[in-house]
Amino acid sequence: MKIYYKAMWISVKEYTVEERNFEIKNTNCASNQVVLQLLRRDVRASFFLFPKKIAQVICTDTGKKIKKSQWSPEIMAASRAMKDNHKVPTWGFWTAGILLISLLIAIPVGIYLEIKDAETYKASYMGMDSKEKQRLRLSLEKGDLIRTMQNVYMIKNIENDSVVLVTSKNKPETKNFTDALKNEDYPEASFTGKELKVSKSGFKNGIISSSDVILNILDN
Repeated sequence: MKIYYKAMWISVKEYTVEERNFEIKNTNCASNQVVLQLLRRDVRASFFLFPKKIAQVICTDTGKKIKKSQWSPEIMAASRAMKDNHKVPTWGFWTAGILLISLLIAIPVGIYLEIKDAETYKASYMGMDSKEKQRLRLSLEKGDLIRTMQNVYMIKNIENDSVVLVTSKNKPETKNFTDALKNEDYPEASFTGKELKVSKSGFKNGIISSSDVILNILDN
């Protein structure tokens, strides 16, 4: 066994599996005596094993390889038979192939999802510029929904100088502020919590309190 290379995650080992003696003419081998060798070269990368079967003909006089174009039909047939008889594991190739296919699928899917997320963000309240947000807030009416970091509110009433909000007992189900608010998640019967008054100027600027701001809106 020869070890050609060995590192932390990669190793290359070579074994002589079988040898057969032959006589061959019309080569640089003076005695015409050659050895047909079947070698197995194992490349191991991490836990993946990639074995390869290699046939070569060596001159017994010099130890040099004989070109494949100079092999006799008998040697060619014996080489094929030796390779067929020696079985090597193929799970490394299959596993690597499956992982590669998965990676090739995952990359475009990931790019698509990233683009989709970007488009979703741009179409959401958080993706609007400040003027668009303010215009949307000023257009809200009784029954519309507002989300902050901790709560979802419904506009109960709009008075001359304030906006009256009532808190839903249903807490926001996701930390992703761009996810659309849905009436089925926050039915009218769920708004039984604390009421609070927000000044119109504060509401216009998206401020609910000194520590809470509007993160999403459902304009019903």
